[in-house]
Amino acid sequence: SGPAAVIGATGETYAAMGLLAADGLLHSLSHSPFPTRLGDYWRAVQYCEHAGQTALRRAAHHEAIAHLRQGLKLLQTLPDTLERAQYELRLQVALGAPLQATEGYSAPEVAHAYARAQELCQQVAATTQLFQALWGLWVFHLVRAELETAHQLGAQLLRLAQSTHDAVYLTEAHRALGETLLW
Repeated sequence: SGPAAVIGATGETYAAMGLLAADGLLHSLSHSPFPTRLGDYWRAVQYCEHAGQTALRRAAHHEAIAHLRQGLKLLQTLPDTLERAQYELRLQVALGAPLQATEGYSAPEVAHAYARAQELCQQVAATTQLFQALWGLWVFHLVRAELETAHQLGAQLLRLAQSTHDAVYLTEAHRALGETLLW
């Protein structure tokens, strides 16, 4: 109760409004006989990302997956630019966790999302997302008992962590290598 509850409810309402706006905008874009502005597509992608992130905060994994995939589909209609790659990277990284929760850590869709994110990281030089992508791939290969690949990914995590001097990354990278060597 109190102000925090009001703010939380308001945020959920705005997220729902954003989703409705995205759905309405997508419908208009797909059924319009007239050329549409690229800005409309970008706005729809932003709505999808926002709706996906809101669903993730509520642990509504299937809903999040649907919104994030819708955003990825929309991105394919936009010119291949650095901005598009950055948006796709955010959506792919966000997609990994709900796919793990619904399909399992070793599902091919999980590997695809994180592998695509890793590829995009090379284009946009995104260290934070690269660590997340490598971590997701490491988990994928570890639970599939593909230990050589898991070890290689753990080593990549460690090199990345050492280059950033991030204590959390270093801890997690050592954990990845240690767990892999345990098996």
